[in-house]
Amino acid sequence: METDIWPIFGIETIESKFPNGFNPEVMPCTTTGMDKAEALNFYIFPTISSGEFTISVPNLDNYQVEIFNLLGQQVHYQNYNSPQVILAINVKAGVYFVNVSAANQSMVQKKVIR
Repeated sequence: METDIWPIFGIETIESKFPNGFNPEVMPCTTTGMDKAEALNFYIFPTISSGEFTISVPNLDNYQVEIFNLLGQQVHYQNYNSPQVILAINVKAGVYFVNVSAANQSMVQKKVIR
């Protein structure tokens, strides 16, 4: 059976190519190079701000904070040694990703700056 359906002109294209339905093979997802990665439990609030956020990392005194814009450019990086910090950054309005990491732990949250 030929399975090339491009270009797709509508549902008729798919139905004609797969008259008995479409059941793709399920492929397992794996992480590469992250054998011992663990999620880091942290909180950043508020979700929308003018550039000032409170970062709370319970039970951890040494961690790094990186902030990236939607283009993947790093706009902030700093090491912290307090379980809670108030972070004020001066960047353009937009969506940013805050990565908090320590040792083998890391977590990312999306924040909006207006």
